[in-house]
Amino acid sequence: QMLYTLHPGALYQINPKTQTMSIVARSAVTLGPMAEPTSLVAWDDKLILLSATAGSVMVWNLDTMAAELTVFFGGPIDAHPFRGDLLVTEIMTGRIVRAYGSNSFQSRDTIFEVTGAVPLFLAGDDDNVYVSDGARGLVFQIYAGGELLDPPREIVSGFSSPEGIALHPNG
Repeated sequence: QMLYTLHPGALYQINPKTQTMSIVARSAVTLGPMAEPTSLVAWDDKLILLSATAGSVMVWNLDTMAAELTVFFGGPIDAHPFRGDLLVTEIMTGRIVRAYGSNSFQSRDTIFEVTGAVPLFLAGDDDNVYVSDGARGLVFQIYAGGELLDPPREIVSGFSSPEGIALHPNG
């Protein structure tokens, strides 16, 4: 197992056993191949690197240590792999989009857009997906049993601004 983290200017790989780190790639700020990433998500043998500032989402292949694809969104904050597609929260638009299409992610459907909402972070599996809303202080569910909920189901409210969110399989 390896850990990955972002630091201004680079993507790092960390080996917890040897307690060593190495630079995997430098960002555009340091003339490397990727835009300045602000968050990352693991997806099988890949990393999804998101740059809210550059508006880009990069699929980074850990086997080849190279970018497979870079696509653009409206200020991507978080992403969640879902049934072969990618759910992405967009801070600039206040939407959640489902990107798909032969690994190009050029085809997109808006799956959530509510005036006043700021969907930030996603958590879930291939059946259930939850979202934190930074503006309204709540957590809601957008997928249940693999089906899109319309309207989404409010799970809890009362936060000032919920940020990170995780779903653990053992409750």
